[in-house]
Amino acid sequence: MEQTGKKVLFIVSSLNFGGAQKVISNITTSLPDCYDIDILLNSDADIEYPYKGKIYSLDFKEPKSREGIWYQFKVFCRRLKVIKKLKKENHYDTVVSILTSANVANVLCKTPDCKSVITEVIMPSENPSFKEKYIVGGVTTMFYNKADVVVAETKAMGDNLVKNHKVDPKKIALIPNSISVQGINNQADKELTEEEKKIFTIENTFVTAGRMQYQKAHWHLIRAFSRVAEKNPEAKLVIFGEGELRSMLEELVQAYHLEKNVFLKGFTNELDKYVAKCRAFVFPSMFEGMPTALLQAMAVGTPCLITDFYSGAREVLGDENTPTEHITGILYTKWGIMSPVCSGKYLTADVPLEREEELFAKVMTEMLESDELRQKYSEAGNKRSYDFDNGTVIKKWMEVI
Repeated sequence: MEQTGKKVLFIVSSLNFGGAQKVISNITTSLPDCYDIDILLNSDADIEYPYKGKIYSLDFKEPKSREGIWYQFKVFCRRLKVIKKLKKENHYDTVVSILTSANVANVLCKTPDCKSVITEVIMPSENPSFKEKYIVGGVTTMFYNKADVVVAETKAMGDNLVKNHKVDPKKIALIPNSISVQGINNQADKELTEEEKKIFTIENTFVTAGRMQYQKAHWHLIRAFSRVAEKNPEAKLVIFGEGELRSMLEELVQAYHLEKNVFLKGFTNELDKYVAKCRAFVFPSMFEGMPTALLQAMAVGTPCLITDFYSGAREVLGDENTPTEHITGILYTKWGIMSPVCSGKYLTADVPLEREEELFAKVMTEMLESDELRQKYSEAGNKRSYDFDNGTVIKKWMEVI
């Protein structure tokens, strides 16, 4: 259903890195020109993602960590003040927010003449940390049902919000993350430097991307890769991202003597050109919504090997033959390969590999050794990525807004 003349405010922390930030970038650049768009950021000093609309800023300097309580408190208080001011001045039809702090601010500033749409990309009830499970989870239960619409990326996430956070099922709108398949492939065509070509090769390199935190389980990936490197000493693993577990990951790489095989590269805004030149994209997460990095990898035709994480794995790579219960062995679906989720225990190099790590190592080795397998899932993943193209998904956002 086409809509015209809508004035919309989007609230997000930044437009420089992160999957949630990429969601807002994709929505604003995909909406028709008839939408009058404003975007409220914590800071406009470092914008990397494309966007459409007018930027407003809270004028905070980028901290070393966005997780600090004092920083979060100051941002929240200033955000409330600015949202109220902007709504009074600009008379928005809809305010769309993403991530917990922005969502709560959106709800607290709700007015009868302006629709509040909040977007959930995490599941705090599934996170074992006290902060996420009980504090963020408690805030979610307290405020989310007060919004007019709660957007969930996956059906499982929507069900989780209803069951664990008392959100009215009638308020849930299921809208998957979206990507620009054409735009991603344009970026993927960019050339690598000669030094980069020594690391990124379709023959030997695995790649992943995400914050270096518990959820992403990068230590399980490094442990599994250590087995791959034993049989294939030319194999390489590149991890793009930053986070509180970097030091632990560096120590694990050193303990396995994999300094010439594993590369921790930090964040990049050119992920597509690197992923396109790799053997496979590997994603060992414990839990997720619908990872944008996974969709991007599929779009450039890089085969995807992932864990059966709750909740987005099956809604991206699953097919009609995917069992309803979590898998205990390797599953070769129509679109990619899934392996069981690892234990989530922080394990060092002197501890033998877990069964799940051995299984992940097995599928990585298979992908290295079989050009036929790689070609099959390269083509399948690219075909599947079009189901998440901006042109398809933006219609759902237009209905909500």
